Amino acid sequence: MENTVYKLSFGPAVSMPDVETLFALSVLVIEDLHGETAARLDLGYSMDMNNRKCVIDARTPAGQNLSRVFVGMLKRDQGTDAFRVERIDHQSQRQPAGMAA
Repeated sequence: MENTVYKLSFGPAVSMPDVETLFALSVLVIEDLHGETAARLDLGYSMDMNNRKCVIDARTPAGQNLSRVFVGMLKRDQGTDAFRVERIDHQSQRQPAGMAA
C-alpha cells in the first residue's frame, strides 16, 4: 500500500466554495464505492479554506480513490491550471513489537 499524502493548493481565481462542494461530492462517491462505514474509518483529509489548501491521506484504498476522484472533478470543473498537486511520501516509523531500533 502506498505511503502517500497529497497536498493540493488552489490559485487565487478558484472559488473555494466550489472546491468545497466538489470535495463533498467526491466523498459521497467514495462512500458509494467503499461503503459509508469504511469511508468514515479510512478517509483522512483536511480542507483549509483560508490558506486555499487541501490535504488528502492516500494511504488507504479509500483515500487513494478520493484523491483520484477529487482531482478528476477539479480538472473538469476548474481546469488543470487552477490547482497544483504535491505528492508527499511518508515512511512508516512503526516497527513490529520486539524489534530493536
